Amino acid sequence: MSGRYLQWNRQFSKWLWGLVILGMLASLPIAYQRHEMEHNTGRKVEFVFDYRDLLEISDLQTDPRKFVTDQLRNLKSAGINSVAVYESTLNELKLSRRIEVFSSHEATALTQSPISPNENFTYVLFTEKESQEKLQSLITNTFNSLNVKTRPWSFKNQPGMIIEMGMDEAGLKTMDPDPITLQMLKDQKFQIVVRMSNRRPFDAAQMDTLLGQLQQYGIKRFIVDGETVPGFVSETNLENLDQMAELMNKHHMGLANIELQKAQQRGFNYLAKKLDYNVVRLHSFTEKDGEKLTENLTDAELKERIQGVADRFVLAVK
Repeated sequence: MSGRYLQWNRQFSKWLWGLVILGMLASLPIAYQRHEMEHNTGRKVEFVFDYRDLLEISDLQTDPRKFVTDQLRNLKSAGINSVAVYESTLNELKLSRRIEVFSSHEATALTQSPISPNENFTYVLFTEKESQEKLQSLITNTFNSLNVKTRPWSFKNQPGMIIEMGMDEAGLKTMDPDPITLQMLKDQKFQIVVRMSNRRPFDAAQMDTLLGQLQQYGIKRFIVDGETVPGFVSETNLENLDQMAELMNKHHMGLANIELQKAQQRGFNYLAKKLDYNVVRLHSFTEKDGEKLTENLTDAELKERIQGVADRFVLAVK
């Protein structure tokens, strides 16, 4: 009886070895595909700097534009070749020194002329001719799409416009990215990444035009800004996401997936699938992370934290 068991064990071992060999052979195509993916894409790493952060820092400088120019040059020297640009707002255009923005009360003080006490509008002055040429239609179209009236205005031969909406509210309305900034970054040979939100009503024709314009600046993907991807309505209403995916494929646009989020952005997985997973990983270094390097630290503590950040980036890449 024991001899029969030994014979069965030997036979069973041969079958197991056969299954192992078959499994290894079957996995070779998958292993090759994974090797090619890692070799062709997994080794490509780029650092992306948020342009808005640079603008906010420049607002504390005596010569903001020179500061931005110098820091962009420093970024290039440090090997950072990509910049993330947000959709523009009046507040950001003001930070860029493209426009000046005033409330009705401030416009009264500026012009020394009476304005109705019942009025609560936004007054905009363009700081230079290029700003007016590139931005006036952008601002006008944005607010007209919100059924907000606009009209021309000027002060001491400086062109501007009046937006019939309170300054605080108007300053937050989302517009297309600043075309002057996009052209400047392209001219300086930066790869541009756009941070795209879902704050505006989805319009397929307008999105088609926008993505076409972004493609002309060499933009190949965007980072979702906010909790939902552009076009998301609900988990059951996916028609806009289908159109968004079709337009992104048309203009060869991909996504970036932010790691270590508390929750995945809604609609992201569906959109990524529709894009045939044209997605890259994005490891974010946040403002809070940066604050840890500016605390009251000894030289040894600062050195240790800098090394910790370096190790973290290396680990993220690996």
